[in-house]
Amino acid sequence: MRDLDAFQGFPTPTQATPVPEAFFAEILPRLTSVEEVKLFLVVLRRIRNRKGAIRYVTAHELADAPELGELTDATAAEDTQHGRDSDETVPRIMSDFVRVGVFLGVELADGDTAYFVNDSEGRRAAERVKAGDAELSPRRLSAHREEPPSQPGEIFRLYEDTIGPIPGAGIAQELSETEQEYHAAWIREAFQEAAAQNARRWAYVRSILRNWRDRGRGDGTTQRRPAKDRYRGGEYGQVVRWR
Repeated sequence: MRDLDAFQGFPTPTQATPVPEAFFAEILPRLTSVEEVKLFLVVLRRIRNRKGAIRYVTAHELADAPELGELTDATAAEDTQHGRDSDETVPRIMSDFVRVGVFLGVELADGDTAYFVNDSEGRRAAERVKAGDAELSPRRLSAHREEPPSQPGEIFRLYEDTIGPIPGAGIAQELSETEQEYHAAWIREAFQEAAAQNARRWAYVRSILRNWRDRGRGDGTTQRRPAKDRYRGGEYGQVVRWR
């Protein structure tokens, strides 16, 4: 490890990137270089942090990823020594990951490649893109960047302000994972809906988010439905406890 200023420890609460348990048992023993480990972690983090129903990372994004700068510099020298094109370092490793089934790769119309985690969510997303049911366009990517950013741990404040004290580590972990998965504006609005409907329960907030994820929200904005159309007998009526 390179000399660094003294690490002050991880902040609490903090965002977390879940790593599948199978990585440690089945993938890690098969990796042959630290560069492969670094690339796996960076790709996983970027996919997990992608907001929206379809989570992925593209080859172009990886080529510009600042956290991969030293990886490409170090590995490029080895590639050059072995007569390989140093510009293909990351694509070569990603190709290996796709070949053995760690990630899924889908060629896009613009010549880029989108990568997905090879789990149930990633397989569904990849099939939707292949079938033309979902388009990964620059406009969609820019819409994510234009969204008001969330502050790390904001969901914890929203939970406490709307529902009450966080009851334990299990809910805290679920909140952290939810913050990784959904648009910041979606999370804020889901809590607002819970408060407006006097349904101040995490199960209710979670159901709203999952419904938006599974059924989509049109152009991806967070405009609420008219009050007369909300919930009773509708999309979320089944989770509302009417008094």
